[in-house]
This record gives sequence, structure tokens and C-alpha cells, in this order.
Amino acid sequence: MLDSDIDVPLERIYVPPSIKKLKRGQEDRCGGIETDNTSRGENNVSCYKELLHRDGNQNNTMYIQGDPGCGKTTFSTKLVLDWCNAHSENIISTKTIIPRMATSSKETPKQTHFSDVDALRDYTFLFFVSLREYSGTMCNVSQMVEDAIKSNKLPWDDSVWEDKCIVLTDAADEWYHPDPSKSNSACKCKDRSMPQYLQRNNITNIITARPWKLANLKMSDTSTRIFQISGVLDYKTLAENVINVLAEKDGVSQKAHQSKCNDFLKKLTYKNMINLMRIPAICVQLVHQFYVGRLMEDSLCAIYMYMLDMHIAKGLKKTSN
Repeated sequence: MLDSDIDVPLERIYVPPSIKKLKRGQEDRCGGIETDNTSRGENNVSCYKELLHRDGNQNNTMYIQGDPGCGKTTFSTKLVLDWCNAHSENIISTKTIIPRMATSSKETPKQTHFSDVDALRDYTFLFFVSLREYSGTMCNVSQMVEDAIKSNKLPWDDSVWEDKCIVLTDAADEWYHPDPSKSNSACKCKDRSMPQYLQRNNITNIITARPWKLANLKMSDTSTRIFQISGVLDYKTLAENVINVLAEKDGVSQKAHQSKCNDFLKKLTYKNMINLMRIPAICVQLVHQFYVGRLMEDSLCAIYMYMLDMHIAKGLKKTSN
């Protein structure tokens, strides 16, 4: 989405997402599971401890659903980085930090939300699997983890499953079950709509997906939790972070950074496009369009056309590589 020459740590741009705990029984407009409208404010999740535990007990399985571009993969990546930081020798304890919602425009959620990385230190291992990479070829998640480890020429030992683990699988909506008659005749999966996960008390499975993937999925009310990710908490900070990275690459002064950010937000307000800013993928694209001068177009159709061109160009580049 950004200039291909830009290579910065995720923390330079990252802004915490808006995540809510969902209640079973209702569906949203996309076919997924919706919250009870009467208690939305009470369902906000602002720290890893809330995400990984319920009533003081570790969750076995949790689903994080969200529309395209809302930040599921980015949040997964940040979770992996935070787990690494939690196990770093140089980590500064965050047990004294109490995550809370920002109560005014002067407070930034970037400093409070999901800052309790100590909660991740309890997990000996974290395994990340991009399910799209195993779509149509493998259905057992533990085998996917083993395959990924061995593909990186690292030693593998099944005894790791005896330790406390997080198994984080991203993009379940891009995965489909392999044909048993062709690739896995020994497969005995009864439900082929989702991969097969290890179900143990010491393992927490986190699955991200688009809402439609979870619409008809059978879930246990006692061992399963569902969350909704719906974009970033502070789109202005995200826009400013992206502009700063782009401007620094071009040697633009700090004062000019802020001026560009203000101009960008005014432009979006004028074009009545502020409502799109909470979707991180679209926010970043709009910032890029503005930075290269394409957001000056008067036609919304032209702006969307340029955004589509970015996606096509990115796809063609991946294909050529």
C-alpha cells in the first residue's frame, strides 16, 4: 500500500485497533456474529489479558472477525512482535500499566491499548500460520506449524505441544479444505469448513477471518470467544504516522509533516470521506494518494480509480516476482 522503497518497523505506523467482545445469537449485515446493541460500550477489549482470558481462565479458542482491510493481519503481526518483546531480556515490565480507554482527544490510545505485553510472557511458544499458504493442501494446523518450522530448517519436537502455547492462524476465509481423494486420503475431518486444531487446555487457538466464514460455524459457548475488529481507534494518528514516514524519506521538515497532515484531513472533510478513515487499509491508501498529489482530483470516482490502480499494480508486481 505504501511506496515499495519504504521499509520501516511496524511500530512506526501502528495504531491500536478497536476490538469488541461479541455475543452469540445475532448476526451482522455481513453474515457474521454481532454484539448486543444494548451493551456495546461494555464489550470493548483494551488489553491482552482481556483477550486471552475469561473469568480468570485461559481461553481455548477465540475468533477475531472483521471486514477486509480492517486490520486483522496487522493486529496478528503486532501480537507476534509483542510476544517476542515479552520474551526479550531487555523488556521493561508493564504490570503497573493499566490499559484504559482514552477519555479525551489529548490522550492517545497508542500508549494505553494492548500495552500489557507481560500477559504474553506466560506463553512459552507462539506459532503463527498464514492459512492462505496452506489452502487446498493441508487441513491439520499442527502439521502446518511443523511444516513451517522444518521449511525454515529449524529442529522440531512434538513435545512443544506440552507447553503453554498460542497458535495464531490468520485469514481462515482464504483457506479451503484439500480434496481427500487426491492429497490426503487419511483425512477424517467431519467439518471441512475450518482447519483442524489441537484442543488442549494448555493451547490457545486464535483464528482471524471475515464474518461470512464464521456465520454458520458451530461453536462451544463455554470454550469459545468471538471478537470483532473494526478499524483503528485513532485514524488521525495513523494518517500522521504514514505521512511522517513518507515525508522523512523525502527529507521533508517536521513542520511540513504537520502541515501536510492538516491539509490531508481538511481535504477528506471537504470530500466527505472521513468515514472511510477508520478502515486502516483505505486510510493508508488515501494518505498515499494525497501525498503523491492524486487526492486533488474533484471526482470521487477518480480517487477510487487510483486506489484500484494501486491494488492492481501491487498484484502484478507479486505475479512477476
